[in-house]
Amino acid sequence: MSSVTKYIDCPNCGSPNKCLSEYSIHSKSEYRLCYECGYTKDTRFKNTGINEENFNPYGTYTIIHQYNIEEVGGLSSENELDYLISRMQDDFNIKAIIISRYINGKIIKYDLIRQIKLKKICSKLGI
Repeated sequence: MSSVTKYIDCPNCGSPNKCLSEYSIHSKSEYRLCYECGYTKDTRFKNTGINEENFNPYGTYTIIHQYNIEEVGGLSSENELDYLISRMQDDFNIKAIIISRYINGKIIKYDLIRQIKLKKICSKLGI
């Protein structure tokens, strides 16, 4: 399968070179994902025309595993974020889970692992 991958400026948040654009020659489709705000666009070029799907971004996640291996993906809702938290909070091989969101014209980032640990400590202390 042949594809062309490049980084472009995000059409949603404007972050320079943070939006992955991958064009598949085999399937005649283009997929875009901004690592900053979660902007996602899936375009399929067909003989009958162009089929585009835009997804309203909630944000992105970056999971940093042991040995600094990173897993990046988009979040489309708070439910997906809750699922990610439930799936990852007991995995001790994860160094960090960075959530990135575009809110009121600014990129906001926070580390879920630190927040989860802080909540556990506060709970034990009765705070």
